[in-house]
Amino acid sequence: LSLILFSGFTAGLISCNDNKPDPNRTEADIFGSVALFNEFTDPLPDSGMTVSILGSIPLNSTKTDIDGKYVFENLPFGTYNLLFQKEGYGDFIKVVDHLNNTDGVTGVELLLLGQKSNTKVPILQVIPVTINVTIKVTVDSIGTPERPRYYRIFYSTENDVSNIAFQFQSGRLTATSAVNETFLSVGDIHAMGFLPGDIVFVKAYGESFYPNDYFDPLLGRVVFPNENLISANDKSFEVQ
Repeated sequence: LSLILFSGFTAGLISCNDNKPDPNRTEADIFGSVALFNEFTDPLPDSGMTVSILGSIPLNSTKTDIDGKYVFENLPFGTYNLLFQKEGYGDFIKVVDHLNNTDGVTGVELLLLGQKSNTKVPILQVIPVTINVTIKVTVDSIGTPERPRYYRIFYSTENDVSNIAFQFQSGRLTATSAVNETFLSVGDIHAMGFLPGDIVFVKAYGESFYPNDYFDPLLGRVVFPNENLISANDKSFEVQ
């Protein structure tokens, strides 16, 4: 019985040790995959996207294969910024913490990336109604319920409001007709962080279903690389 217990205890120790990272390991592979789409949700070939390690000298890059897979072999542990690029797609950056772990490799989650938007916003209207506001966005080409287009609205108290200078953004909105309305109650406007008496400037851009957006710590803001910059001039309203 003692021998059996000792054998079980030893096996338990071996099992625990097997679940620990190798302390002598200093590098390992980073691998992952992408799924590529047009500006809607239609899948496109996943091959041929360039994946690069920003800041590497010489530049360390590879391309996705027919299954959208990529791998960087034998990278020292640390934090890496992976840049994803392909003609017609907005650049995307993924921050990867490459750590010594029990798997011996670092797997990056599947990334869903879309092409840049072809949706233009030729007309933008901001219509105050007592204390509330209606924003009308005209898109070109026209969206339908069966084949919607997408857009995003940006807000700021500065008159240079844009997709790179804003205090609040709407998230991706769906355009199912030529003219699409967003209704903002005074409570909605206050929840955005705007106060009574503020003059709020509004700007809208065509967007893709998969926007490829990411947070850039150097810029201190979210980047929206898939937006169509052909857009009507900004409009404004006063917060009640």
